[in-house]
Amino acid sequence: EISSYHPGTLESSKTSGLSSSSYELSQYMNGSDVLDSDMQPVLSSDGGESVRQTAAPLKYSVPHAVVSFGPVGQLIRVTPALSAQEKSSRLEIHSLELILSETQEQRELRNFPGPLTREDLHKVDAIDFAHQKAGVCMRDGQLADRSSAALLWNLLILLCRQNGVSQIVGSDIAELLMQDSHSDGSWKPDVPTLIDFDEHPAAEAPPAGGDDLLTGDPSSSGAERPERALQSYTQLLLAGRKKEALESAMSSGLWGHALFLASKMGSRSYITVLNRFTSQLVANDPLQTLFQLLSGRIPAASACCGNEKWGDWRPHLAVMLSNETGSGAVQQKAILTMGDSLASRGLTHAAHVCYLTAAASFGLFPQKAERLVLLGSSHSIIKSNNYYL
Repeated sequence: EISSYHPGTLESSKTSGLSSSSYELSQYMNGSDVLDSDMQPVLSSDGGESVRQTAAPLKYSVPHAVVSFGPVGQLIRVTPALSAQEKSSRLEIHSLELILSETQEQRELRNFPGPLTREDLHKVDAIDFAHQKAGVCMRDGQLADRSSAALLWNLLILLCRQNGVSQIVGSDIAELLMQDSHSDGSWKPDVPTLIDFDEHPAAEAPPAGGDDLLTGDPSSSGAERPERALQSYTQLLLAGRKKEALESAMSSGLWGHALFLASKMGSRSYITVLNRFTSQLVANDPLQTLFQLLSGRIPAASACCGNEKWGDWRPHLAVMLSNETGSGAVQQKAILTMGDSLASRGLTHAAHVCYLTAAASFGLFPQKAERLVLLGSSHSIIKSNNYYL
């Protein structure tokens, strides 16, 4: 037995800022303190002192053990005295390494090359460890979003190779995002888009007569062939009928001519042509995301990613990272919004990729509103199968 306390010690810890567990234990261990503060005598009618009674009930009816974690991997247990004759409490100090020596978690801790600030830690060791963890994520059948978990580790590998976030440009991360982007079929839109992410695209046949030159979709019944459409557009301009020529160019799919002419006719005409142009793209096309971002707006994909109808979120993040806008605040807010949308759908790893690329700051665990606390884990909902980084 080790007696580490004497009357009044733990009562003073209440005011000195020590743990509440120690203070709770003092209710049973320091009888003199408790009696002085909580026990008051009751006088009988004849002036004699009667049985004492408590002014306020104790938190616990019987003494109980208090367990706490020490700062160097220790488990500390204090068993209070169970009778009035016992003057001291039992203090036990255990090593967590010995207790958990045969567990999977302890074996992973032994293989962990950190902390990353250690002077003798080589970059190659950290990268090799991250490669192993990415492979473990891809082989884990119980992990809901294996590809995003592996992507988060691969992003850390990129950070290690480039010596930090400040040395990485958006195109570097975009290239990482688009590696094997739809090897699992996660992003194959049902309608044609303007971006082909295949490394070796097949040769495409020229659009049939009357097809839209932009999207390849069949034109409306009143549309003309490109040569005739251009001739009609030119004749309208020769006659000084600019508004009719602009409408003819848009209807015929001559968007280059339409955009140039509209830019000389005023901002209202230009915005009208832009809206007509973008409306022909499907909602989940990454070009829609880019055009909305370049217009100074938060793209719709930022709030809708993670939904099956929108497909893979990675092309949208890649196109935002690869194309810098005049307002860095809008770009950062768009990426953070995408991360929040993914987090709300339970895609924690994907959300953390967005937060890291947007340079979100890390917060504290008790503050549930913080976006980042521990990579790979949601601090608002702790689960046993989280891959903490």
